[in-house]
Amino acid sequence: MEAKIGKFFDSVGSFFTGGDQIPWCDSDIVAGCEREVAEAEKGSSDKLKSECIMRLSWALVHSKRPADVQRGIAMLEASLTGTSNPLQVRENLYLLGVGYYRSGDYSRSRQLADRCLEIAPDWRQALTLKKSIEEKITKGHLNTIYYYSLYYEMDLEPTQCHEEVMKTQFYPLYVNVHVTRVRSG
Repeated sequence: MEAKIGKFFDSVGSFFTGGDQIPWCDSDIVAGCEREVAEAEKGSSDKLKSECIMRLSWALVHSKRPADVQRGIAMLEASLTGTSNPLQVRENLYLLGVGYYRSGDYSRSRQLADRCLEIAPDWRQALTLKKSIEEKITKGHLNTIYYYSLYYEMDLEPTQCHEEVMKTQFYPLYVNVHVTRVRSG
């Protein structure tokens, strides 16, 4: 049985190891941006404050820490209501899309990427975000197919399928599927 599972991994494994094109940000950069915002709030111009807040928002939604991503989303949603500059609206929508992408809300992220592309159809960043979203969605569907393959082709019980998926590199993308047993004789 392990040989069958190993062959299956080999056939689809390379597909699941690819990463997205959206950059990550470490906690040092977030901390640096937070210091910039604190300094700017001590009497700098509104323009400088706004630029520092945008950099912090960028760092937060690109962070590896989910709490940072959520904080970035909240900051961007709050700033979007008071923004009338079309370029800034587009940038905020894009960063919100990245935040929702990082938090796993791919449908909301895709909506925001589409809104960005309505404003600027050839905007490379928004096109890259949309491509990354579509790849994540496709991988999720393939994980479901993998689960069913374990169940039907490998003749494993649902709990065994779940255990096998948990042991693999597929688990972070695993879609929890409840299988009803429908096998013929």
